[in-house]
Amino acid sequence: MKRPGLHVLFVLALAATLFWLVWPPKDSLRLGKDLRGGVSLTYAVKIPPDADSQQVLKQVIEVLKQRVNPTGVLDISFAPQGRDRIEVVMPLPSAEVQAQQANFRKVLAALVDRTRIEADELDRALAEGKAVERFGGSNESSQARMRALQEAWSAVVARRGELDAARRSGGAVDAAEQALAEAELDLERTRSGLEGRGIKESRMLAILALDDTPQTLRDASTGKPRIGADGRAEKGPSARGKAVESLRGEHPAAVAEIDATVAAWNDYAALRTSLDDPEDLKRLFRGAGVLEFHIAVSDRVPEGVNPGSMRQELAESGPIAGQSPVAAWFPIQDPRQWADTPAEQARLEQDPAGFFAGRDMVGGQYDGRAYVLLYTTPEKSLTHSGTRAWSIERANRSIDDLGRTSVAFQLDQAGGQEMSRL
Repeated sequence: MKRPGLHVLFVLALAATLFWLVWPPKDSLRLGKDLRGGVSLTYAVKIPPDADSQQVLKQVIEVLKQRVNPTGVLDISFAPQGRDRIEVVMPLPSAEVQAQQANFRKVLAALVDRTRIEADELDRALAEGKAVERFGGSNESSQARMRALQEAWSAVVARRGELDAARRSGGAVDAAEQALAEAELDLERTRSGLEGRGIKESRMLAILALDDTPQTLRDASTGKPRIGADGRAEKGPSARGKAVESLRGEHPAAVAEIDATVAAWNDYAALRTSLDDPEDLKRLFRGAGVLEFHIAVSDRVPEGVNPGSMRQELAESGPIAGQSPVAAWFPIQDPRQWADTPAEQARLEQDPAGFFAGRDMVGGQYDGRAYVLLYTTPEKSLTHSGTRAWSIERANRSIDDLGRTSVAFQLDQAGGQEMSRL
């Protein structure tokens, strides 16, 4: 062999290059399900006999990808299997990711505990006359409710003093006892629901899931982007930033814990390459492609609901707290689909209540997101939770009466009858 030394140097240089490319291994080598452990799910797809099965599977995979992994950053793979099956593979998170996840959960739990209103702490603050200062935050509604509670507490203390004075002097004891009983009932009503309130874990997770991209500021009259002195569009807080700032205002004593939770989530999200649990993946699949119908609550003639109080509960505590036995809040997923112009979209995002009132619907807002109030009773909705099963037989691209692209669908016989009833 000619020039063996040169060959040895070449092999060593190649080995060094390959070593440099994969170092450190934990950052460069992505272990699959077989080496790291994971979950494999197989789903069957209902395909019409005359359809191209491979094309249908391809379309279904694209839809599911958009549902569970729209940005493409999660380590989840989809592959067709045979004529009518799809395999979904999700590797388990690495040890480093699991450690960051555990730290985030720990910090989140500390935040929930810190903001929970305990009975003894509330009693102490009321006795000291500091309930508004301690638990009112900067939210006007929260301050008003805590101020009313402080006044009700003070009224009970005053009525007890009057009763003691009446007993000592032999005065109108019965009247004093009646006044005290009424004051205690008023205190109980005012206090109802306050104990245990705080930042719920579900609310914090929903806030962290919001888009953190700075939003372009728009002119209120034209809807066009506002241009700064540097010739660039002015940027404002992101949807998540607005929600976090609102949270800080509601819980000023827990600002440090709120910021620590956001920081812990950012550290975890930077390493996260998969969902936290296979059950999360299953839930996302169950929520994909489900068509349901709900009649909207009329803003002019609401039946069985008080839109004003429900809108206030939505703004203060979120859509779960703001629902009623006959109606619930549903989020507006894409404001652009409701607006014909940028100005309309800006109005929807800034004032959902006024925007939907013009359409005889009830709108509201929570953490910077628009919601609409829809009926959930069987008489005014068509869902898959009833006793009668129904489904879509086919769906296809079509054109509506105004020449715009639309989706046409055909229900089966049961679905058609249910739609007629609705």
